[in-house]
This record gives sequence, structure tokens and C-alpha cells, in this order.
Amino acid sequence: MAQVYIANCPDWLPRQIAVVTGYCVYEKKKNREIKNPKQIKLKNGRPAIKGTCASCGKAIFRIGKLK
Repeated sequence: MAQVYIANCPDWLPRQIAVVTGYCVYEKKKNREIKNPKQIKLKNGRPAIKGTCASCGKAIFRIGKLK
């Protein structure tokens, strides 16, 4: 599940802050939070998310785009 903070919404509408998760290869655990997620594009044109693992601080990567 990948969602981002909605900045330009009315005050009466609740703002959503959700966590972007991925698989940490270093810890070998699923659903680790991705800190500082950045939207990137692979060589073949597919969207991906790149950032750092919140628990260990290593690089983490996920194929797919931010929703």
C-alpha cells in the first residue's frame, strides 16, 4: 500500500498520511516502512519507489508507483 500526504485538501476533509512499505533485503523482512520515498523510473519505463528502511537505515526499493 503506497499513499502520500494530501497537502491541498479542504480543512473539513481529513488529511491522509499513510506509510509506504517494501521488502528489506538486509533484514529479510516484509512490510518495512520506507523513509523518504522517491518516485523513480526504471530503464524499461516502469515506475518504482526508492528510499531507506526505517528500522535499519539501508537502501530499500519497490516496483510500483506512489498512489
